[in-house]
Amino acid sequence: MEFPELNDANNFQLYTPFIGWLAIYIGLRLRITPSENDK
Repeated sequence: MEFPELNDANNFQLYTPFIGWLAIYIGLRLRITPSENDK
């Protein structure tokens, strides 16, 4: 699959939300894990 119309700027805009949600997901995982261990 090739998308010649997409340039680096468009790719950055497409991946930024995904990376953001991935970072939030990892952050929540790291924050929840210690709470479960403290019980």
